[in-house]
Amino acid sequence: MKSQDKRIRFVSVIALLLVPILLLGWLFISQSRKDIAFAERERLGVAYLKIVVPLFDCCKTTERLPGANTGAAFLGERGNFDAVFASETLSDAVALTLVDPAADQAAMSDSVQALITRIGDQSNLILDPDLDSYYLMDAVLIRIPVILLAMQKLQSARDDGDEQGGDANAISTRILIEAVRLRDAVKSLNAAYAASLRASIPGGMTVELRERLETLSQKLNFFAHPDRMRLTEAADGAALKAELEEGLSALFQGAIIQLDALLVQRIEGFQSRLYGALGVVVAVAAAAVFLANGVFRTVLTTLDETIVFLADHDEMTKLKNRQAFSSIVDEAFLNVRKARFALHKADLDGFKAINDAYGHHVGDHLIKTMALRLVALAGADGSVGRSGGDEFVILQPDAQDPQSVNAYAERIIQQLHAPVSFDGHMIQLSASVGSAIAMTHGNDEPRLMQAADIALHASKLEGKDRACIFSIDMELAQKQRLSLERLVRSATEQKLFSLAYQPQYDVTGTKITCFEALLRLRNAHGDPVSPVLFIPVAEKLGLITDIGNWVLQRACAAAVTWPEDVVLAVNFSPLQLHRGDVVDMIVSALQETGLPPARLQVEITETALLDESSIVMRDLRRLKALGVSIAMDDFGTGYSSLSYLWRFPFDKIKIDKSFLVTSKERTTEAFNILRTIIMLGHSMAMSVTVEGVETKEQAAAMVDLQCDQVQGYFYDKPIAESALAAFLVGKFMKPDISSKRMIGVNAGVKSGQAAEQNQATCGARMRRPGGRSPSGGLMRARRFS
Repeated sequence: MKSQDKRIRFVSVIALLLVPILLLGWLFISQSRKDIAFAERERLGVAYLKIVVPLFDCCKTTERLPGANTGAAFLGERGNFDAVFASETLSDAVALTLVDPAADQAAMSDSVQALITRIGDQSNLILDPDLDSYYLMDAVLIRIPVILLAMQKLQSARDDGDEQGGDANAISTRILIEAVRLRDAVKSLNAAYAASLRASIPGGMTVELRERLETLSQKLNFFAHPDRMRLTEAADGAALKAELEEGLSALFQGAIIQLDALLVQRIEGFQSRLYGALGVVVAVAAAAVFLANGVFRTVLTTLDETIVFLADHDEMTKLKNRQAFSSIVDEAFLNVRKARFALHKADLDGFKAINDAYGHHVGDHLIKTMALRLVALAGADGSVGRSGGDEFVILQPDAQDPQSVNAYAERIIQQLHAPVSFDGHMIQLSASVGSAIAMTHGNDEPRLMQAADIALHASKLEGKDRACIFSIDMELAQKQRLSLERLVRSATEQKLFSLAYQPQYDVTGTKITCFEALLRLRNAHGDPVSPVLFIPVAEKLGLITDIGNWVLQRACAAAVTWPEDVVLAVNFSPLQLHRGDVVDMIVSALQETGLPPARLQVEITETALLDESSIVMRDLRRLKALGVSIAMDDFGTGYSSLSYLWRFPFDKIKIDKSFLVTSKERTTEAFNILRTIIMLGHSMAMSVTVEGVETKEQAAAMVDLQCDQVQGYFYDKPIAESALAAFLVGKFMKPDISSKRMIGVNAGVKSGQAAEQNQATCGARMRRPGGRSPSGGLMRARRFS
């Protein structure tokens, strides 16, 4: 991958360097095309002058057509040039002087002079690269003939005493001006001559032409001097002009031919340069295309390789992904006869909390670090993959027995347990590992992967930070959990739960003071399912709030039909309390059923108070303000803390039955603890209920301990809601109760008086307004008995 990246960068740099070369080549080609167009236009101007210049001879005579060839050539071909040089008007004027007998020599001379000037201006729109053709055309074909013609006219005017030309002094002054112009023209002629000498091009300016130019230049230099001009005028200037004109006439045709040859040669040179530039550009373009194609192919290859890589690997850790790792396991099964192997699934405990606390960038670094550690552990023979999130799969190539598999799993836990330092944080996590052995726990990849996953889940359930090897019991337990989850979901959706009510008596066992609503569930076969099993499942599935609301509504509706001094106790799950809407739910149930708040008692466990949530405290106080009483359920178990008794507004303490289910040797110790808790509750103006009273001796002890209420199988088992009406009629229609519950006979009169006193105290406390409750949960799972 890295070498391909370097190749892409190198080729890209070369391709970028070719771009300015292509640009320069294009500019050179564009300029060459302009040069060719200029030379061709100049050559076209020379061709036009070739038929115009001979018309100067017509200016010396009265003959209107200077020879059939010259006049016919001009009249026949001028249309081909006028459109190019925009000289239609001038060309028409020259044509008229040629065919009009009335036209004088001066008119023809002026028309020809204007046409030549126009051709020269239009055919030299930009600078000539070599200058020689421009100077030659300007000096020999345009300026010198025009100047000489003007000087001849001025000389004739002076000699003839023409008044229209002005006096002699004015004419002489104009002649001097033309002489200066002639001198500048001679300089151009000399420049053309020098350029022809420097050119030394085969087919260039001939020796004869150069000699003529040199002779003509010498004569013109002599003639163009102002002092000599006067002498010449005084002497025989006309003879010198005639000689010059004759020399120019001979030079015109040769110069035109030579100039045309030079222009042809220049055009060929421009074309050669153009073709060369085109070749270079084409070559460079081909190289650029080749390199671009190489880059494109390399990029495509890289993309293909990247796509293939990402199809088989996890993008973050570069480990094999789930699908690719499955292929590795399949290959391992092909060689399983030679060497047994094991599959381990590892999951980081509490990884989500790390992401929430420190951010996903820390979590990503943690995953990458753990991946590197596992790769180092697996070595060259093993394989590591990431199956998603914080879960990894490791193939142990040599798994001889369960002991070696378990040792390997422990090494995985050690690697993942080592601390990681990143971004100023020192992070240390535990890990859970589930392991499965090929051919022992699975004969193919899907079955072996499933076995490892089941073992990992069992490791999580057993408390995390441990390794578990798959067993069939784990699978059966998982199937039971899944079946139970389906049952709980179905029962929640279809309202298949039912309620049972267990009465609470005063300590003498003579009067029912409260019914505790208990949730019941039966499976498809009609067998009861223990709340210890299904309530944690409901909490895990997030259904406990819906179930708890159903229990509250149904129990309140039933309690309305009870005697007015009997209270309803409903358990709430910690998950319900922490939602923050438990007060609204209770108020809604009381309003819909008409049950007075004073007849409702909310039972919560200590686990709901562990985080000392402000939401829980707020709701407990709001419930107290409504008149609902609050009871701490299962006191004395779990995380019992005396601080809860004064920091939260409880009305009742319910002591867990575990204090009564003890060995005979520890009965006295347990009863001493009960006595202390009861005294503590009374000192804080709370009533005390003891759960799990199942024997006559325990019932008598409760009277002696002076608790306020008792609950247990000795008095009554939970009563199904279908049988509750008959039970109430039987209880409240009789003035006394069963002799079985007439306890305390052997306790003496003193005990009886104490019981009556406690009963009165309890009744007063039960009528006291209650407070508010936390936000959430259902009955404790322990409340199924």
